[in-house]
Amino acid sequence: MTAVVVHPGALARVEGDAEWLYADDDLVGYAAAARLLGRGRRLIEPSELQREIEQASGEFLRWLDAALAGRPADDWIVASFLKDIFSTPVFLHAVCVRIALRAVRDGRKVAVITRDAGLARELRAAGFAGAGGLRWLLDSARLHLRAAAHFLRWPWALYLRALLARRLLGPAAAQQLAGADLLIDTCIFPGDIDAAGRYRDRFFPGLLDWYEAQGIRAASMPFTGNNAVRELPALYRAMRGSSTRFAPGEYFLGWIDCATGALRALRAVLQRPAFHAALADGTTIGRLAAYWWKLSALQTVIYQILRRVPHRLAALDIRPPFILKWYENQPLDKAAAIGFREASPVTTMIAGRHYFPCAGMVNFFSTAAEVDAGVAPAANWACGP
Repeated sequence: MTAVVVHPGALARVEGDAEWLYADDDLVGYAAAARLLGRGRRLIEPSELQREIEQASGEFLRWLDAALAGRPADDWIVASFLKDIFSTPVFLHAVCVRIALRAVRDGRKVAVITRDAGLARELRAAGFAGAGGLRWLLDSARLHLRAAAHFLRWPWALYLRALLARRLLGPAAAQQLAGADLLIDTCIFPGDIDAAGRYRDRFFPGLLDWYEAQGIRAASMPFTGNNAVRELPALYRAMRGSSTRFAPGEYFLGWIDCATGALRALRAVLQRPAFHAALADGTTIGRLAAYWWKLSALQTVIYQILRRVPHRLAALDIRPPFILKWYENQPLDKAAAIGFREASPVTTMIAGRHYFPCAGMVNFFSTAAEVDAGVAPAANWACGP
């Protein structure tokens, strides 16, 4: 057996003379493989793998941008998951496919170890034997159930959060944004507003006060989805009692927005891109991408709903000239960029990127194709050159 893809639960099926590649990103599984199979039989050293990742990052982004050319804005939100190494292993596994196929072409005996049914499917289509079919099926079923539960939960959860926000913040919250010159959009956490009502923005500390001192009317529209429901009443009351102008996005949402977002997520599941093209060296990853696309599209439901916030603001004639957003090019950021472009073209979104580039983090910075498609801001404030 020259080439085999193996589930970590079936390591005993790896033949003694095969070189192994642990394709997943958990240290526990890697350590178990190393103990059983021996480090001396690794197909590639970690430092070499890192170089492969750095070399492939630009090519992977160009491949994905080409697949999305001419596609609806919804698809760019889903694609953020494919690029985000914390959400899906698509980029890492694309690199692993390339390494494994190249080794097989060189006549080496290769065993790729992964829990990912999408990667297993891609390699088996390329001629690899498989060991661990039932285990992949069970792992895949768990992932699909979690994605479905996320899809079913968040429309209701966001609607309930919207009702709670309106009840506790009152009608004055919408007025906080009326006439604002600038919105600042970051995440907020419990404790960021102290007992005296002073706001400590951990992303842009002191910036709201600085703008106010310059005579610029600024307001905060923070994302609160990282807070549990039980934490929200205290957070909303703190916002109401603060001297800072606050109006979280969910405050403006209604049930129609929640239903619309759910339908958009479903449409993205059913109308995925073709992914027929290969990477520059001829490696195909269409099956891998299609597998994770379906899972990712279901999980965009919260962002498809939040994308409606700028529409609700515009309906209230709230169209600020500028919005400064802590921007990591993730689905939440894409949703805001798309929503303001659709509902308030007069608003210039500025992407605040106070972090440094790393070749393996393929999602963190926007591509020219994203800017051209109108799904990422053209104005960016970044650290260093």
